[in-house]
Amino acid sequence: MKLFDLYQTVTIAKGPFKGTQGKVMGHHNGKYNIRFGGKGKRVVFCDFRPHQIKR
Repeated sequence: MKLFDLYQTVTIAKGPFKGTQGKVMGHHNGKYNIRFGGKGKRVVFCDFRPHQIKR
C-alpha cells in the first residue's frame, strides 16, 4: 500500500530532519526515498519510514 505519491511534497515529522520539506522520489522495502535541496542547494537523498513522514 502506498501512502505517498511519487514527486509529492512532504514534510518530515520525526528525527533530525524534522520540519524539512522534501519530494518523494521512490519507494522500496517499505521506505520512501525523499529528496531535499535543489534550486542551487546541495541535493540530498534520504530513506524514511512512513511514520516519519507527514503530508
